[in-house]
Amino acid sequence: MNLDGPAPGRHRPIRVKRRLRLLPAAALALLGALAGAPSSAPGVNNESHEKPRPQQLGILTPEEFPLVAKGVRLLYDGYYIEAAKEFDRLRSLLPESPAGELGDVLPHAVRLREDPKNREIQKALESGLAAVEKKASALLQRNPGDLRGLFYIGAAHFLRAQAHRHRGSYLTFVRELRAARKYLGRVVEQRADAWEAYVGLGGYNYFIDTLPAFAKFVRWVLFLPGGSRENGLRQLQLARERSVLLGPLAQTILLVAYSAYEKRPERAEAMALSLRRDFPNNPWFHLNLGYLYLSSPRRIERAVQSFREVLERAQSGHPNYVREISDRARLGLVVAYSRLGKGTELRRAAAKLLERPPVRPKYLVPLTRLLLGEQLARNGKVQQAKSRFALVKKVRDWGHFDWRVRQLGFESGKVIRRRASTALKNLPDALD
Repeated sequence: MNLDGPAPGRHRPIRVKRRLRLLPAAALALLGALAGAPSSAPGVNNESHEKPRPQQLGILTPEEFPLVAKGVRLLYDGYYIEAAKEFDRLRSLLPESPAGELGDVLPHAVRLREDPKNREIQKALESGLAAVEKKASALLQRNPGDLRGLFYIGAAHFLRAQAHRHRGSYLTFVRELRAARKYLGRVVEQRADAWEAYVGLGGYNYFIDTLPAFAKFVRWVLFLPGGSRENGLRQLQLARERSVLLGPLAQTILLVAYSAYEKRPERAEAMALSLRRDFPNNPWFHLNLGYLYLSSPRRIERAVQSFREVLERAQSGHPNYVREISDRARLGLVVAYSRLGKGTELRRAAAKLLERPPVRPKYLVPLTRLLLGEQLARNGKVQQAKSRFALVKKVRDWGHFDWRVRQLGFESGKVIRRRASTALKNLPDALD
């Protein structure tokens, strides 16, 4: 294995004076697009204090295992404050362990997928990764071959690479991915059952093989080894099944890969169903299943049922179902009713969404207006349709398009604006 890459001290992350804390409501946006998914790993669901089996440990120590398993469970079930307390407890009891720092930084890494240009989240992520690297470097100073030190340095590079990928900074992305491959490769060479390392290695193999043309050119310039989609998926699946600390992240990547890149909706659906079952208090897992159903013409009614269930739980006062979840569910209903040709239901769902326009994601309102305008045009409401299309054309800032809306065919604001412009040109000049 080629282990080229920068030395641990070469990177200079952005630092902030104090670690940023996410508010509970804002924190709920964390697990959206990755649509982050906890793993089915045995340790993730382990809420007792029994000793872990050897195959569960991976890179964790027996002392870290129960705290990490509980913290990850709370995190991916939507209880972010309680999860943070568990990772704080881990840092207090085992101050030299980087595990608590990595657990604390995972929400920032996932949330940045939803809002990659948010500077506050960027700073929080870099501050957290700097804390991970500091403790990992201390381990490596005592022993340059320390497996845990190598792993946490590699994990920090991998999470940083993912952040730059979502921001479109492909040069930095491939550099960070190369560094992650170097350190994680050294871990696996010494210990094949270091399951957490397979997340980064699988991510490297998969993403290097699926990069856009420009990024592939950058990879060639930097003399990076090629990847393999198949090997990457196998490694991510292994991490999903065995890793306690990063198994959820592995399944997150797999969920998006199968739904948005591999076009294997049955695999993505199976994961989404298991996540909804195992983590019922995290609304993203309910929402993601609805959007997966939307991508299949034969499952639109199932999508409607999923979105209605989300709204019912939100209306019941469940604390994890914040406004953004309801807004995304209503957009899902608008899309579903548009495809089913149910005009009355579409107008009702659109009106509910637009009566108090959402803040994020920014594409929710113009996309809703586009579909509403198309329905009004079909019903002969020409002037009303024109007014909706005109508003869509005025939008300049569309925000970040996540995997959910992309798999529905809306890759960017240009696609929505172009569709509105075409519809506007084809409408007659007659009054309603």
